[in-house]
Amino acid sequence: EKIASTCEEALQALPKGPLVDNLLKHRELTKLSGYLEGWLEVVYNGRIFPTYNMDIARTGRLSCSNPNLQQVPRDPGIRGLFIADPGTRLVIADYAQIEPRVAAHYSGDANLQAVFIGNIDFYGSIAQRVLGVDCEANQVKEKHPALRKVAKEIGLSILYGIGPAKLRDRIRIGANIDYSLGDCQSIIDDYFRAYPGLLRLRR
Repeated sequence: EKIASTCEEALQALPKGPLVDNLLKHRELTKLSGYLEGWLEVVYNGRIFPTYNMDIARTGRLSCSNPNLQQVPRDPGIRGLFIADPGTRLVIADYAQIEPRVAAHYSGDANLQAVFIGNIDFYGSIAQRVLGVDCEANQVKEKHPALRKVAKEIGLSILYGIGPAKLRDRIRIGANIDYSLGDCQSIIDDYFRAYPGLLRLRR
C-alpha cells in the first residue's frame, strides 16, 4: 500500500494552499520544539557543552553533536536564547562560500579563482557562465533574481556530485522553476565547461 509522504520536499512540490501551508508550518514548529527539548536535556549550570567531532562526517567537515549547535535554526526566538556573559560578546564568523573557495584553490581552475580574486558574485558568475544571463555577474542579483536562485542550487550541488534528477528536484524546491532532466544534465555539463579545472577534483 502506497502512503502519501508529508516530507518537506513532497509538500513543496504540491500546489500551494491552506492545507499544504499548515502542514509545512507544523513541520517547522515541530522541528523547532525538537531542538529545544534536546537542549534541555544537556544544560549544565545554565550552559550547553556540545561535542565537536573531528573525523566523523564523510565530507571531512567538523561536526557537532549533543546537541548539534552548527545547525541552530535561524528563528530569532531560538537564536536569542544564546546570551553572552556580562562584559563579553558573542561573535558570529561565517567564511562565505568556503567550499568553492577551497575548490578553486585545489583545482587551480582559472575561471573560479578569478571569481574570488576579483570579488565577483560566485552565484552571479554561475548564472552568467552556465545559465547565460545577459549582464555582469555582480548585476545578476538585481536583474535576474530568479536565475540567481537557480544558480545557488547549482553552485554547491554540482560541486558535491549531484545528478540531473536530484538537481531538478533541488531547483524546483529552492527556486520554484521546473527544468527537464535533459536541461539539468546540460546544466551540469555547462558547469564543468565553465570551470573545467573542477573535473580534476572528481577523479
